[in-house]
Amino acid sequence: YRLSNGYNNRDSIMNMLAFYVSEKQHHAGKLLYEWLLEEARALGIHGGSAFRAIAGFGRHGKMHEDTFFELAGELAVKVEFILDDALADRLLEKVRSQGRNVFYVRHKVGSGAFFHFLVEFAVHFGGLAQAALQGW
Repeated sequence: YRLSNGYNNRDSIMNMLAFYVSEKQHHAGKLLYEWLLEEARALGIHGGSAFRAIAGFGRHGKMHEDTFFELAGELAVKVEFILDDALADRLLEKVRSQGRNVFYVRHKVGSGAFFHFLVEFAVHFGGLAQAALQGW
């Protein structure tokens, strides 16, 4: 951690790992995007999100849109994680071991977080707050 000008700031280079799946794809009795999120949590990944597309096209060139007349289940869901190299490798290996055809993108990203409330806590509680911040 780094306290500077009233902020706790953690900057690092991480991986953005995103899987693109159909909203109707299933694996192990559940929706594939739900399975990905659950497996990531089981591996100790601290967070992930699933985003449903409103429009798009894939490798076959067919346009899909989120309209009243569009068939349900035809749009993509992006399941995204920001994680370190080791966890990215573990999650990719888990998915690979399932024998599923899943498209993914992995690239390096800069990440950081500002925590104003922890600074006030540190001012009031001194060493206890520093110990808590070191565990984050």
